[in-house]
Amino acid sequence: VSFRNNAHAFENNSKEIWYCDGRPSGNVPKFAINSNASGISGKDSITDVASEIIKAFSVKKMTMYQFFPAVSGFYNGTSHFPSQLITANSPWSAYYSINSSFFMTMHFTRFAEKGWRFIENVPEECIVLMPENKSEITAVFCNNTSKSKGYSIDISALNMDERIFNIIETKSPQFERHYASNWFRKTSAKKPFKSRLYIEVKAGSILTLTTLDTLFVKGTDTVKRPLFKKKRLELPYKDSFLYPEFFAETRGKAPLLTTDSGGCFEISGSVLQQKVRKDMLPENSVFRDTPNPITSLGDDSWVNYSAELEFFLVNTSRDNYAGMSVHYDSSCACEDTAECGCSVKIYADSHAEICFMDKIVSSFSIDNLNKKRWNKIKILALANIYMIYLNDKFIGDFEEKNVLCPCGRVAILSGFYENKFRSLKVNAVSGTVEYAGRIDALSSDISYTRDAHADADASYKYSNRTNVKLGEYTSFELEYTGYGFALCGTVEFAKLDIEVDGRKVSVSNIEVGGTLYRQAFYRMKNISYHKHKIRVTVISGEITLDSVLIFGNSDISL
Repeated sequence: VSFRNNAHAFENNSKEIWYCDGRPSGNVPKFAINSNASGISGKDSITDVASEIIKAFSVKKMTMYQFFPAVSGFYNGTSHFPSQLITANSPWSAYYSINSSFFMTMHFTRFAEKGWRFIENVPEECIVLMPENKSEITAVFCNNTSKSKGYSIDISALNMDERIFNIIETKSPQFERHYASNWFRKTSAKKPFKSRLYIEVKAGSILTLTTLDTLFVKGTDTVKRPLFKKKRLELPYKDSFLYPEFFAETRGKAPLLTTDSGGCFEISGSVLQQKVRKDMLPENSVFRDTPNPITSLGDDSWVNYSAELEFFLVNTSRDNYAGMSVHYDSSCACEDTAECGCSVKIYADSHAEICFMDKIVSSFSIDNLNKKRWNKIKILALANIYMIYLNDKFIGDFEEKNVLCPCGRVAILSGFYENKFRSLKVNAVSGTVEYAGRIDALSSDISYTRDAHADADASYKYSNRTNVKLGEYTSFELEYTGYGFALCGTVEFAKLDIEVDGRKVSVSNIEVGGTLYRQAFYRMKNISYHKHKIRVTVISGEITLDSVLIFGNSDISL
């Protein structure tokens, strides 16, 4: 339906038009500022979204803009992340973050009250609201361009010549201050001159002009800060899936920390059970081709660990299986199956498959599967080596040499049968590095030569929707404290010169390539814990840097 038809429906039929799939901003200002020096302007920024909201009301005659989602607990790498007002994806730490879109939204919601009406015949880049008695007024402006805009506002019909008009602004920082230093601040108060107000809406900014009280406006401190700091999910971790009935019901039978990419995993009695059968899938529909049942949980920072799980195959059909994955980062690198990392599937016909990034790397028969009782599968993930056990018996291993998945959470796999699971246990490998922190490609910790191209509005398949492209003889530097590191991003083929603490790691150039989203194209792990400086130069080809993983037990945010 065109926007013109929307207006027609509103004007001629008195039908309300709702914007029910409204998007919060998808960029992260603390990184975006290193791309455009603003952090809040450009495509998919809060000024971009604010412009969309204003046009929804002023041009399209809509009466509601509903964010989807408003609050979310998505793992990094899902299609909506980080497009939300509030991020709450580390529930184990009780931490949440107030995103830039929340402060953008307050420019609209905190200065208009129930029953206020839109005033028509105003410029498309602003909305004006007033109560029916015209005792107050609020106007919201947005400028998502590179030049300031001036407005002359005639209030001669409002009898407000003696009123004070407060100005609240959200704009980019100045003089290398904190990226959010100028968000949601009262910058001035104006009194009309000869029934006119003159205001300037700066480039890449949002401005609210209001007669309402603004004493509560205190920048980002307007909103109460979280009481807790963000923390990783520490190992060991376990879940029996034996939940009190009331607790399971209040959660809609969803197990803790999980996100389903295919199928439906629910608490059923004292176990976790996959509920979707093939006969439930719709015929002749795009949803017929959704991934096989898989749910993931845990922390993306887990590096060297063992994961074990008990399973019960409820059906002996040849295509029925149960399994698990380790180093599961995101399904976006394997969208058809959603099976990333290293996976193991145990089939009811007594054969097993080891898969890496949804490709079968080994298939073999097993002789110790009990088809009438519970079985236990265990995967030991040690750097790029994976060892698999069934009922405490070693059944196979795999060493990954090309595409690296250095860390990630765990996932539970099932065929389209109502298989059951219980007793999940994840333990760190003693004497090894347990965690990795992720430094975003657009972090201020990384410095680039001028030819690098930064993108703060990349695909959701990149961490935080950011990346930096480096062509021939482009380089970057990073100082960190920890053990080794891994360079993550997409590369077809490139030759690199890598220096660590002023020394080349190889006499000849290092050849890398064949990596997909969120995978590592180079890893160095044999470094002692210390402060290090790395320099990476592209000799030929091109790399698209997503992030740098730092191995160590410090709490670098992922």
